[in-house]
Amino acid sequence: MTDTPDDRLAATPADRPAATPADPTEPLPGHLARPSSRPDVEMAWFDGEAVLFDPATRQLHTLNGSAAAVWLCADGTQDVTAMAAELADTFGVQVDTLIPDVVRALRSLDELGLLVGSPLPPVVEEVEVSAEGDGSDQADVLLPPPYG
Repeated sequence: MTDTPDDRLAATPADRPAATPADPTEPLPGHLARPSSRPDVEMAWFDGEAVLFDPATRQLHTLNGSAAAVWLCADGTQDVTAMAAELADTFGVQVDTLIPDVVRALRSLDELGLLVGSPLPPVVEEVEVSAEGDGSDQADVLLPPPYG
């Protein structure tokens, strides 16, 4: 099964409906010229996925391995092209194929308020989680194979 551009990246914060992936050809906001992950957001690995905890909103966000690689590259020293080049070298793919996915991941991370300069989403006062939950209390950031 091949992913289409519209289902390559999903960002679904608990307090808003699923977002449509951004157009990677649109210019990035100024604070994403050299994106930097917020230093207060904590990251841990579980079963090949990164889990981010945002203390400002008290939300958990899950990222697959590829989106986590974008998160780890967002250190404020590289632009999108340099990030894509680093990831292309790591995953053994062409830089040009990665740039749109890096942009989509950054836009989703930005929308979730996880990057320096991102507007913060509303604080979640209480989240109920049950064993039968549908996972709507988390935001997932996914990139397509082969680097997913």
